[in-house]
Amino acid sequence: MVGSAKLGFSIAPSKLWNSFSEESDIDIAIISREIFEKFWSELYDFDISLVSRTEREEQKYKKFLKYFFKGWLRPDLFPFKYSRTNEWFEYFKSISYKYTPQKIAGAIYYNSELFEKYHVQNIKKLRQKDI
Repeated sequence: MVGSAKLGFSIAPSKLWNSFSEESDIDIAIISREIFEKFWSELYDFDISLVSRTEREEQKYKKFLKYFFKGWLRPDLFPFKYSRTNEWFEYFKSISYKYTPQKIAGAIYYNSELFEKYHVQNIKKLRQKDI
């Protein structure tokens, strides 16, 4: 569990210091080289077959690559029409609100080292802002 569900407050720039509440999501970090590589291979095969993207899809893809480079697969940024996107969101929808009043969301990290580096970098950015 990460984010406001873990800390009790948000450190996301747009929600900085907001308390965790019933309206907050519970964000789950799945740290697995095996799962990451499986999606990576499938996404590679999917992307290689794409002929063209709209400008909006291209912008989303660039954002996807930015996070991918950091060892993080964000399903909300999966390429348009990638078949596993719906499967991913349906799974998390099926477990959301079942045991808690919150929506549950998940993302995949390649390994714990990259997970930690990403979050340490964000905390350093917060400190630099002198909040």
